[in-house]
This record gives sequence, C-alpha cells and structure tokens, in this order.
Amino acid sequence: IFFRSTWLKLLMGPVGGDMSLDSLEAQSQMVQAMDVEACVATDCAATKHQQAAGTGITTLDGKISDADVGGEYDMLAQVYERQGVPEMALQVYEDALHVRKTNLGQQHLAVAATYSNMARVYESLESYGAAVAMLERSLCIHSAHFGNESAQVGSVYNRIAQAHYRKKDYDMALAVLQQEMDINMKVYHPYHEAVGRCYRHMAGLHHCKSNYDTALEMYDNALKIGREVFGRDHAQVGAIYNDMAGVYFIKGELDTALEMYQKAFEIRTEALHADVDVRPDVSATCRNMADVYRATGNDDMALEMYQKSLDFASAAFGKLHPRMEDIYRNLACLFRCKGDYDMAVTMWQNTLDIQISVLGETHPRVGGAYYNLANVHLFNGACDEALDNYQTALGILSSTLGDQHPSVRSVLAKIRAIWSPDLTAAHARQSQFCSARH
Repeated sequence: IFFRSTWLKLLMGPVGGDMSLDSLEAQSQMVQAMDVEACVATDCAATKHQQAAGTGITTLDGKISDADVGGEYDMLAQVYERQGVPEMALQVYEDALHVRKTNLGQQHLAVAATYSNMARVYESLESYGAAVAMLERSLCIHSAHFGNESAQVGSVYNRIAQAHYRKKDYDMALAVLQQEMDINMKVYHPYHEAVGRCYRHMAGLHHCKSNYDTALEMYDNALKIGREVFGRDHAQVGAIYNDMAGVYFIKGELDTALEMYQKAFEIRTEALHADVDVRPDVSATCRNMADVYRATGNDDMALEMYQKSLDFASAAFGKLHPRMEDIYRNLACLFRCKGDYDMAVTMWQNTLDIQISVLGETHPRVGGAYYNLANVHLFNGACDEALDNYQTALGILSSTLGDQHPSVRSVLAKIRAIWSPDLTAAHARQSQFCSARH
C-alpha cells in the first residue's frame, strides 16, 4: 500500500484565502492519505489500519506506544473521513484522543492535533458549536506550549474564526480574527503575509455584513501588503482585486468594478503560464465580468465573457461538472434574450444533465430545469417538445411539492395554453405567440 502526505488546507469560502495551520501543528496532523492512482481500495486501507491499531506494542511500564496506536487511530479516522463516514471518523478520533491523553498527557501537542481533526469533522457535519469547542481545547494546549501571543496560537484563532464564519456568526468571527490580527502585529512586521491575509479575511466578513466601505478599506490594506510581499502581478494580488471588484459591484459602482475585474483577469491569465491550476480562478473572474457587462446592458460583451468562463472551467473540470451549472444557466438566459433558442436549448440541456447526475431524476430542481427547457422550446415554436418537457416537470414537481404548489400551478397553466380541446386553434395561437417572440 502506497501513501502520500498532503497538507490539510482550510478555506474560508467567499472570504477567500488559505487558512492553513502553522507548520508545527500541520506537521502533527499530516494526512497519510490513500493513493488513488495506485488503485488501493479505501476499504482495504481501513482494514489495514484497523489491524495495525489492534496490534500495539506494550512498553515496560505497561502502556501501549502512541506511535503504534494513537497515530494509527488518527490515520484510520482520516480514512473514514475520505470515505464520507464522519460518524465513524469521530469514534476513531475519540480512541486516538484517549490513547494520546493516556500515553502523552492531556497537554501534549499530539492531543491538540486530534482536537483539530475532530473539529474538521464537526465542521463537515455543520456542527459548528462542537467544532469551536474542540478548537478552543486545542487553543489552550497551544497557549500552554507557545504562549498566548505566539504565531501558533494565532493560527488556531484563525481556525476558530473560520468555524464562526461558516456558522454565519460574522460578529464573533470578526472578534476572533481581531485577536489573530493583534498577535500577528506583535509577532510579524506590518507588511507580513500573515497580516495581509488577516486583513483580507476581515474584509470578507465586513462584506458579508454589508459594511462595504470598511471592507474596501481592509481590502486596500491587504492589497498594499500583497504587492509588497508577492509583487504586483502575483495571483494573490489578482485575488484581492477580484474581491474588491465584487464589493464595488454590489455598491453599484460598475465602472470601478469592471476596472478591478480587468486587473484580476490580466494577472490571473498571466499566472496560467506558470500554474494551470488557476484556471478556475480565471473562469470565476470572467463570469464576474460578464455579470457586470450584463448589468450595464452590454449583452454582447457579457456573452463573450461567459463563453470564456465556460472554456476555462470546462478545461479545469470537464463539461458536465457541477461547478459548470451556473455558467450554463447564465448562457442559456443570454442566448434566449438574444433569440438564439437552439443554443439556449443546448445550455439548458447541459444544466439539466448536471442536475440529474448530482440530484437524481426526481429532485424539484430537476423539475425546474425541465420547466426552463420547455420555456425555450415554447419561445422557439417547438410546441410538442415544450409539452413533453412541461409534462415531465409537472410529474416531478407535483410528486415532490404537492399539487397546490405555485410551481405546479405555473406548469399546468403552460400546458393548458398548449393543450386545449381545440387543439388546432391552440397550436395556431401558440405559433403566433412564438413568432411574436422572434
């Protein structure tokens, strides 16, 4: 069995940026992840770890070696995480915690690492209160080892802020990030990368709280530090421009938003020469620019940028990846507005295929996708195709939402407009309607 070690990176969603632990803690919680390319089944890996965890070595004092058991329990728990069985992962982490406390003491860094791992699992279960409780225990251990104003403690504050952010408790997240910032200002110089990252995260939280001017002030501080640390054309700087543009867009300052997005696009496109993994970032900036163009009524430029977004995203993920759905949806709406119904049908069909693969045939969103597809066929005068899709949508929506749901009534109204006792007259009326749409 082959394993590769990977760093656990913790992202803050729309706030952006890596929120990784300090290297000392990260080293203690390195993941011995299963090598998929070696075609080793996860179940087999779990079995091997279970066997190893059950064969610890007893030392002279009668204790079982943590290196043989506590570490193996930790690795087994991470295998369960990869399997998508968080409840089992938590049980095994509890075993690891017990062994490490017994053999190493309750204040050992390995114990703190297990608390951190458990917090990650609780976050995946959206049990953010439990996650914060685990991280606060880890914080106490780090404070005892490194002091209250150490970089290691600042990193744990970062994790705690992340949990509050995901809980949508933005005020608490900001308060905790301020504690991290106070530490960073003492540990590092004012233009250190960690200070800039903290400014950016705080800016994102102010953005979430609709404190747009404060958010822009924080982003500007992050931008100055990013230019100093990374250089003006670094991908990190491009990411900050992208974030700032989003705030200007919400404020309605569309020209400034477009200027910021253009800078982000140029930097991120240049970064492609060194790292193709930034293609999703380039795609996101193109999509954001398209949104601005659409808001200004420039549908031609919006279509061009949505198409670029599609090209970069499909190269990164494949044409039917879930992250492609939003791009297809926007393109479908634009093609329909421009009267290109054949392309609109293609885009809605791609959206439908993605939703079926992710949600299954009978999910209400799938019913909604059939409804949207039917609308385009109706605009195009393809009334038979429209009727087929409306009926499919009706079957899904009525069975999942109930016959009295407004969406069901909307579908029924469209079907009645096509299918009436006087079928010939109905088709004639529909043809006139569709011709008018052209």
